[in-house]
Amino acid sequence: MKSGTVRVESRAQRADIQSLRALAVGLVIVNHLRPNDIPGGYLGVDVFFVISGFLITSHLRREADTTGTVNLARFWARRAKRLLPAAILVLVASAAITYWLLPITSVRQVLGEIGAAGGYFLNWVLAANSQDYFAQDGVSPVTHYWSLSVEEQFYLVWPVLILFGLFVSRRRSSRFRYWTLLGTLAVVFLGSFAWAIWSVASEPNAAYFQTTGRAWEFAAGGLIAFLPARRAKATAAMSMLSWLLWGALLGCAFAYGPASGFPGMAALIPVAATSVLIAIGDGGPRWAPQRVFAWRPVQFIGDISYSLYLWHWPLIVAVTAIAGTLSRLSAVGVVLVTVVLAWATKRYVEDPVRFAKGRMWKTPARVLAATVATVAILLGGSAAATASITVRAQQTAEALYQQSLAPSECFGAQAQLSESSCPQSHELLDELQILGGWGIQNASVSNGTYCQQERGNAEVLSCTFGMKDGEQAIDVALVGDSHAGMWATAFDAIARSYGLRITTYLNSACPVTLDPRVAAAGPSPTHQAACATWRESVVREIAEDQTIDVVATTARDRAYSFADGSPDDGSGYRDAWQSWLDSGKSVVVVNDPPIHQASVPECIARSQDRVDPCTIPSSAMSPPSPMQVAAAGIADPKFAFVDYTEVFCDPIVCHSVIGGIPVYLDNEHLTAAFARSFGSSFLADVTPTWSTH
Repeated sequence: MKSGTVRVESRAQRADIQSLRALAVGLVIVNHLRPNDIPGGYLGVDVFFVISGFLITSHLRREADTTGTVNLARFWARRAKRLLPAAILVLVASAAITYWLLPITSVRQVLGEIGAAGGYFLNWVLAANSQDYFAQDGVSPVTHYWSLSVEEQFYLVWPVLILFGLFVSRRRSSRFRYWTLLGTLAVVFLGSFAWAIWSVASEPNAAYFQTTGRAWEFAAGGLIAFLPARRAKATAAMSMLSWLLWGALLGCAFAYGPASGFPGMAALIPVAATSVLIAIGDGGPRWAPQRVFAWRPVQFIGDISYSLYLWHWPLIVAVTAIAGTLSRLSAVGVVLVTVVLAWATKRYVEDPVRFAKGRMWKTPARVLAATVATVAILLGGSAAATASITVRAQQTAEALYQQSLAPSECFGAQAQLSESSCPQSHELLDELQILGGWGIQNASVSNGTYCQQERGNAEVLSCTFGMKDGEQAIDVALVGDSHAGMWATAFDAIARSYGLRITTYLNSACPVTLDPRVAAAGPSPTHQAACATWRESVVREIAEDQTIDVVATTARDRAYSFADGSPDDGSGYRDAWQSWLDSGKSVVVVNDPPIHQASVPECIARSQDRVDPCTIPSSAMSPPSPMQVAAAGIADPKFAFVDYTEVFCDPIVCHSVIGGIPVYLDNEHLTAAFARSFGSSFLADVTPTWSTH
């Protein structure tokens, strides 16, 4: 066969591809239901991408061979009719789940994600947030729409690439056109694969969602569409190879896991296996997998695979929200309900629109206009609802913060610091106050601002607040990671009374230690390298700055460790503090508060108990932290270690509600209102000594 002749597939559904779809959706669903049983089941998405690449490229090639061009409007209208109705239905159901079942602290984020899913750019939202796909706790019912966003972006760009190839090869031979199109796909494959390898190494969380690192999987399927058509039936050897490839897909599903590095090198095996299986095609002996998996129930699952994928995750989120956990019995129930809903959606939503013969559905311009209008309504509706909740949260947070400016004896930290009896200290007095501890920080400071360097940036960034420039003041450097920054409002509370001018040197997930082995487990290698440079520069610059009188610092020290996983011995903190002491400065270290395992505002919102909800054992503060160990090794009159553990914890538990308000913004950062509520009690034992400067 001539190289210019393209492999032309039947328009009828291929049983082998339907079987691959059934496998793919089954792996994804089981992975989401029982992630420990099939830890690599997420590769089903990669299988779907290869299949889509093959089918869409085959279709576009048929049209190009027949007409010499590609009708973009007709292609996009057909894709919209195929995908949008079911997707919109499930998004509406997801919005209902969000309002009725999810805690108020999750609603704003999820509504934003629903809008992004409807606009088919959710994957970029998740990538921008560096969200960890494998750390999902079931909060958002539309997280799985990331892959649909990637597919839709492929459908938008792919035919344009084909048109580009046709334009370049116009008035040339079919052979030249063939190699031009093949070369275009090959460039996409190689470029995207290189990007995937690089991004997985540098930003693994974001890389998982990025279309740029997924395009090579579609291109792999598209390249199969350029193979010469096979005239003979599949041989016994081909059938044996098919079994091995099916085994490779299943083997990878069990062998891979969250740390396998998708969509990088590890994805080559499932992508290659799927591509070769598609190339082998149907047929073969009766024992060939293509024949075995032509079994009607398997084909049924393949037929409804799209709706199965859409429905399974919202149902998992709903059941988890109701029951708290997903038992084996409830998992079986989720599967059964998912199958029923998927069948009904295919029968009564997908097919009626897909095969509609009315004028409305036959005119591409009208279909596309309806599509744009639907997406606009989704985006506008979610944006309006999100804005409304955001305003409500801002108002509540502002009200709490205003109370913290002059806290009563039983408000916030004062309930523990004052001598008054506050019997309702650990009772959340107002449900709306949950919003004051969630996501929104109305944290104004006087005469300036405080700032935090972006992750991955090694430049030393500083901001100042407190006493005005020109006023006589004690200059304080507030140094550390975001846990140092969360005390800014507490420092502002005492700035005027003690005459403090505070300059912040903050970098998220970057402890100010001189031990290069200490690092956070989550951030990317890019951030780790920048952090190492930043903290060395900060320690040196502060030591050399003769205008700084006092250095105040802290860190989320219990969460950091050596690169090999062994615990930090605190020596790096001690070295940094000693360098500042040696330069004649006073140093005060604030012990880090308890860290909870999950979002405290969300836990409170889910809890049915308004009294002392979401406590953790006081043992969370033992054994001594790295900073405590380091502080024990310093004996200097200008050094102070301040520990507020007794504010947060009693001998049995550490609290999440103190003085009637939420203590935490998330699972570890104090709310601005709670930090400010320390008032004049903050550092009361050490600040008077600073006046000697």
